[in-house]
Amino acid sequence: MIRRFRIKWLAGVILLLAIPLIDSSSQVKTPRTYTIAISPWIADAPASVAEAKGFWKQEGVSVKVINFADDEEFAKQFNNKKVDFSLDMIGTMASDHINREPVTILAELDWSYGGDKIIVKKGFNFKDSKNKVLGIYEDTPAVSYVVYLYLTSLGLKMSDFKVEFLENSELADQFIAGKIPLIICYDPDAIRAVKEGNGLVAATTATFKGSMPEGIYGFQSILKNIPRSDLEKILKGWVRAVNWINQPVNWKEFQGILNKYTFPEDGPYSEQELKEMLGSVKIHNAQALREANQPGGSLESYLASLKKYLKENNLLTKDFTYQTITDTSVLMKVLNEMK
Repeated sequence: MIRRFRIKWLAGVILLLAIPLIDSSSQVKTPRTYTIAISPWIADAPASVAEAKGFWKQEGVSVKVINFADDEEFAKQFNNKKVDFSLDMIGTMASDHINREPVTILAELDWSYGGDKIIVKKGFNFKDSKNKVLGIYEDTPAVSYVVYLYLTSLGLKMSDFKVEFLENSELADQFIAGKIPLIICYDPDAIRAVKEGNGLVAATTATFKGSMPEGIYGFQSILKNIPRSDLEKILKGWVRAVNWINQPVNWKEFQGILNKYTFPEDGPYSEQELKEMLGSVKIHNAQALREANQPGGSLESYLASLKKYLKENNLLTKDFTYQTITDTSVLMKVLNEMK
C-alpha cells in the first residue's frame, strides 16, 4: 500500500518517523556533575590532584572542585546546598548535624598535625588574660575543642577571654597589626602571622594528637539521591590521588598542582614552604584510612570525645551517635577492591 503514495507523501512520512528519533536522542541525560567544596588548605590537596590528573573522569564520574578562599562563603554555599560534598573538620560536621540538619560523614581523610596553630604575641602574660582578646577562625566545636584542650592545660577557660571569631586571613592580619594577642589560625596564614606578627607558636594540633580530624561529608537529604556506585567512584578517585602524592617521582608535578589548584590566589609558594605545610598534616594513606574508619577507629573515638566535650559545656543541643552520623562502609568497600 505504501507504494501507491506519492513520493512527497512518502518523504513526509519518513520525516515524521524521524522526528521522534531525533527528539529521543536529544533527551538523553548528561551525567551529573558532583561538586566538592574545599579550602586553600594543604590537606585538601588530593582533591586538587584527582581533578588535575583526571582520576575521577577515569573512574567514570564527573566531579567539580570548588575552592573557597573565604570561610564564610564556604559555609554559606554548603549550608545552602549549592555543593554536594564538603571537605572540612569532623567537628564542624558534627556541629552541622546538631544545629542544622542530619549529615553523613563518609570518611575521615586526614588529621591536622600542626597546621592549626595557637599563636601568642611574644611577652604575652596569661595571668592577665581578663578582657584580652582570643581570636578563633571559625565558630565551630572543631576549633574550640582544640582551644579548650590548650587553655585547660594552663588552668584557664575560654570565659577568661573576650572571644572574637574572624575569617582566617583577617585573623592573621589583626594579629600582625597587634590588635589580637592570642589566636588559633591555620597555614598558610598561621605561618604569616608568626613571621610578620612577632608571634610564637604556643601549641598546635600536633600537641594534642588527633584533636582535629578532617574528612568528607554531605547532608543526608542530598546523599540519599546519589547512587552508591558514584560515591564509590568519588572515594576511589581520592584514594588514587593520595597514592599518587605518596610517590616521590611526582613531587615536582605535585608542587605545580598545589600552586595552581590548591592555592590559586595565595601562591605560588616555594618548595620549602610547601614542604612545611605538607608536614603539618597527616593525609591518610590506604592503611591509615582503613584504621581510622573501621569500627573502633580514630573517627569513632574522636566523635565520642567531642560529644563528651559538648555535653560538659552545654553545647550538645541535639544528640547523635556514631552510627547515625557516619557511614564509612562505602570507603571500606573501595579499600577492599583496591588492595
